[in-house]
Amino acid sequence: MESLSRSAVICSISRTPQGPSPPNSLPSTSTFKPLLQRLKPLPLKVEVPEQLKAASLNLLDSIVETVFRFEKEPLFSTGNFAPVAEIGEAVQVSAIEGGIPEGFPQGIYLRNGMIHATYFSKDGEGNWNVSYKNKYVETESFLLEKNRNKKLFLPTITGDPSAVLASFYTNMVRCGQPVKFEANTSVFEHAGKLYAISEQNLPYEVDPSNLDTLKSWDVNGTWDRPFTSHPKRVPHTGELVIMGIAIQKPYYVLGVISADGTKMLHKVDLQFKTGVLVHELGVTENYNIIMDYPLEIRINRALAGTVHWL
Repeated sequence: MESLSRSAVICSISRTPQGPSPPNSLPSTSTFKPLLQRLKPLPLKVEVPEQLKAASLNLLDSIVETVFRFEKEPLFSTGNFAPVAEIGEAVQVSAIEGGIPEGFPQGIYLRNGMIHATYFSKDGEGNWNVSYKNKYVETESFLLEKNRNKKLFLPTITGDPSAVLASFYTNMVRCGQPVKFEANTSVFEHAGKLYAISEQNLPYEVDPSNLDTLKSWDVNGTWDRPFTSHPKRVPHTGELVIMGIAIQKPYYVLGVISADGTKMLHKVDLQFKTGVLVHELGVTENYNIIMDYPLEIRINRALAGTVHWL
């Protein structure tokens, strides 16, 4: 399956680049108040009837290919950022430059993106066995595109504001999800389980022995919103502090998960006044450190024909 790390999307019937939108290219935001009201209760995922999807799929594909143009960003498609193919079964690493330090622990070294795993183990005579395996996290988005063998999701982060809005709703109708769930930002361990995460969705549990994707983790149904890519473990207690941001209220929710991963011990809306892009949080023995970043997410700006990031 073709892979592309990042794309910009431009709305153009003639398939030519468009300049900046004129200040009054769309009506004032007051015209869109009913639409904004409909956006507020928007869930992380919506179910689209199978009959509707089947009837509209080919038509939507044709519209997307005519109206939208993908632009590859060279920085994110070459060199160390180039897409990597799955290798299948684990391979033995025979060429090791230097030596493995004395006292180095047996175990697995994991890296995010697609999941990369290097396995370190010793045989009965104390000799090291080193093997490598990689695998994509099979999120719902990944499986949708894998089954159709093509890119389906239109980017909703950068591009012409009208195209971003069109992409958002096209993804909802076409895929049942407004954005692509990639689980490629971070990997973390909690209560003996391995998770892969990208903060616009829930984490996915991954079997460390073979990198198979098991299931998404909603903490037994108690967490129904995006999940931070960088949760923090509380010193001494082993509890896990998480957060979730959104473009509609509640904009920022803080959660504390039990050390055994089975219960949500604490969950609170911090009552932010608007949606903000917050990527990190801090945890000390006595305090949670909440970062209120100045980068705001405002859909009404996109409706007015300006960038939705401020």
